[in-house]
Amino acid sequence: MGERIPSPFRARMIEKKIAKEIRVHGILYHYWDKGEGPPLLMLHGFGGSAYDWHTYIDVFADAGYRVIVPDIPGSGYSDRPENLDYSIPGLVKCILEFTDALNLPPFHLMGSSFGGGMALRIAVNHPQKVSRMILFDPAAIAQKIPVHVRVLRWPIVNKLATRIPPRTFIVGRLMKDMYFDHSKIDREAIKEYAYEHNFPGGDQAMEKIAQSLDMEEVRSFSERLCEITLPTLIFWGKEDSIIFFEGGKELHSRIAGSLFRAFSNCGHCPHIEYPEETVRESLHFLTSTPPSLP
Repeated sequence: MGERIPSPFRARMIEKKIAKEIRVHGILYHYWDKGEGPPLLMLHGFGGSAYDWHTYIDVFADAGYRVIVPDIPGSGYSDRPENLDYSIPGLVKCILEFTDALNLPPFHLMGSSFGGGMALRIAVNHPQKVSRMILFDPAAIAQKIPVHVRVLRWPIVNKLATRIPPRTFIVGRLMKDMYFDHSKIDREAIKEYAYEHNFPGGDQAMEKIAQSLDMEEVRSFSERLCEITLPTLIFWGKEDSIIFFEGGKELHSRIAGSLFRAFSNCGHCPHIEYPEETVRESLHFLTSTPPSLP
């Protein structure tokens, strides 16, 4: 796919005709597209890729959804343009151009962490595009910037942190910060992410995303969360050390009628640490009658 040699896992996705590419306004998007039915768009987190959802795509496609999982520009196998606006609003613009190019009708929207922050902005600014929304520890409420993001914002330090240690060490260290139960860290996942991060321009794109993170923009946007009226399900790990649990409760309080599910002994990625439970509850949410808002 493109100039990037696919990993064995990605090669299988190509062979199954799940992996696809589309060029929109000069940017090449790599994405997965499987199933038929109501579209379900999944947005991954910072430092991740479509691979974040690799255990989700089959089960939701089998349940009757058209599952669409892009590598957000700057990540995975998608392009990493040097002059792209890598802020959350800038990448939201990219994703909306991507969904428009696919001529998607109103879609269900699922987002994790940074991708959850993008999902929230789509729900607020383009509510007509979204049917229901499911969030996993999204970047929603202003807080202290996580350490791994701060490191990428510091000149020279960011080069030392990302260019010297082995890529698998960097990814493994980050996953230990994100997971509560380290026994659930998958060695194959570490290899997959490390391989993707080695693509040309990967480090620079991550640095630009980190440098573009503006907590004043996050704080200002959070005042608009009360505008969301679409059915929303929020998952959160109680032991999340990246985006704090208190922020999850605050988000829940600002979205009228939202459902909130907290997981004990869980870090930043409930969909990865508790895949069976989050899949089951997500499928129930997507098919249930939403409660009436006051």
